[in-house]
Amino acid sequence: MKRVFTSHDSTEVGLLKSLLEEAGLECFTRNETQAYTGVAFHPELWIAKDEDEPAAEKICREWRQSAADQTRWKCDNCGEELEGQFAACWNCGSPRSFTVPTGAPSREHKPLPELSAPESKPPYVSKPFPDFIVILLAIAAFLLELYYRGVYQGNRTAALQHPAQTALSFTGKEMSLKDGWSNTSGFSKWLHDWNETRTDYDYAGYCEYILRDTIAFFQGSRSSSTNVTRLRANLVVLLAEYGPWQKCTNDLRLLEADPGASNFVIAARAVYETNTSISIGEFKDPAAVLGDTWFATKFDFRWSRLKGDDTESARLTKSLADASRRLREKQLIVVGVATAGQALGVLGLLWALLTRRSLTSRRDLTLPWQGWEGLGIFFAAWSLGILFNLVLHDFGLFTLSHYAHDLIMWTPLVWLVCQRHGSASLKQLLSLSPMSSRGLTLIAAGLAVFLITGLASRSVHAAAYAFGLRSHWADAIYEPAMYEPWNLRWMILVNAVVIGPMGEEILCRGVLFLALKKWFSLITAAVLSAIAFSLPHYYGWPGFLGLVAAGTVGALSVYFTGSLAPAIIGHVLTNLILAAGFSWIFGE
Repeated sequence: MKRVFTSHDSTEVGLLKSLLEEAGLECFTRNETQAYTGVAFHPELWIAKDEDEPAAEKICREWRQSAADQTRWKCDNCGEELEGQFAACWNCGSPRSFTVPTGAPSREHKPLPELSAPESKPPYVSKPFPDFIVILLAIAAFLLELYYRGVYQGNRTAALQHPAQTALSFTGKEMSLKDGWSNTSGFSKWLHDWNETRTDYDYAGYCEYILRDTIAFFQGSRSSSTNVTRLRANLVVLLAEYGPWQKCTNDLRLLEADPGASNFVIAARAVYETNTSISIGEFKDPAAVLGDTWFATKFDFRWSRLKGDDTESARLTKSLADASRRLREKQLIVVGVATAGQALGVLGLLWALLTRRSLTSRRDLTLPWQGWEGLGIFFAAWSLGILFNLVLHDFGLFTLSHYAHDLIMWTPLVWLVCQRHGSASLKQLLSLSPMSSRGLTLIAAGLAVFLITGLASRSVHAAAYAFGLRSHWADAIYEPAMYEPWNLRWMILVNAVVIGPMGEEILCRGVLFLALKKWFSLITAAVLSAIAFSLPHYYGWPGFLGLVAAGTVGALSVYFTGSLAPAIIGHVLTNLILAAGFSWIFGE
């Protein structure tokens, strides 16, 4: 074993290590961490075989000469132009092609007294965040988060802007989907069942829980009794249509005390109890209390048939069937795209495994924000993002925050990283050149991440339900994606599907995970960064644990590929299915 290089900058040692490995030389590093407090050890690069010393010293000598030359150079592999201080292409990872001048000193002519990095001023110099500053930033971030999301700490229903409308719209479409899938079989039914989180999904029971929870919220908030009456009347129709009539008798007795619902109560008893002792002609519109909901259409169909109005009954039957068919077709397209993505994920996993040699040289991803510096960037970016959104709210710019929330949230993160370490550090973190062999492998790995995160999240979610853990129904609801017109909704979806995942991955996997890896093992750092990613979503236990599983897979992908690109690709595809798919199916 021979030492061939030493430097106070661990980034330079890691870069040379990659160059030696590219040349097929077995090497390793020492003194990467401080063994004794107050004693300075510089990182060192060693080769395992003595016979590799001439080749290793030649590579080191060429690198020193190229580092001293700060002129721009062009990558032979992808054609990217880079600054002189880079010894490898940030775009494709290929090492710089060195040209040793004629007459350059060699080991045979003159021994090298001490191999060290050239004295050159780095383009970006920033003092790392001190530990006490990081602690203060962490406290500020947690306080701002609790203030900004404080409404979620009580009742999740209170976070909704239109709880009654949202509950009725969502449950109506859920039951319409139930009717649509109940008469379906074959391959499309298999696709639907494969993508369900739980195979024993009880549509009627879940919708009853949503309506009762919303009724309890309005009763507890002492708001207008009109919402309670409308919700309870729709609940009666749900229970009468999809369960024994006896389940809704108590709700009917409560409605009888409301003068505005008396006609509906009498008509409901006539429809569902076959009470023929009433004069049907005396009731003009008994379904008015239900509002414009799917349950109102269902009740109108029953009422028209009871009156003997066959034309209206046939029209309503066709309307209900068409609505179920449209929703089923939309959901079938979404689950079809998800299943196709999972199949591509299997192929991507095989591709990544077969071409993994193009990734191994980047496994030791060395970036200048490990340790306290990374934690400082994490908490500072988190605090600034929340603060910017709060300022926009206070100055009446809620619309800007509404449509560009994620863009505003993650702009401080990119600014901080670029200011302290330069934009090249972000390019090194992504290192995705789609047309190179490494780039294709990273894309394949991203499809594999989409597959594995989906399976892991769904398995953990199902296990949580098996142990009796439950999520609140509002966890799955994002109202702007339901009600905004499509000429504006696309901005919300771009934030949720593209900008949000990129920001979360850079913050939690690109910064926090790499910072924690200095102190913790690989798995511990991955799980801790995943927990930090999951907490601000404020989901119930099934959703929280599912996000922890997905975040852990994303962090491990960064370690094994040396790039953040696969985690971003997997996250974007997941949000495309969940956020955009939800908006298309359940949106107005």
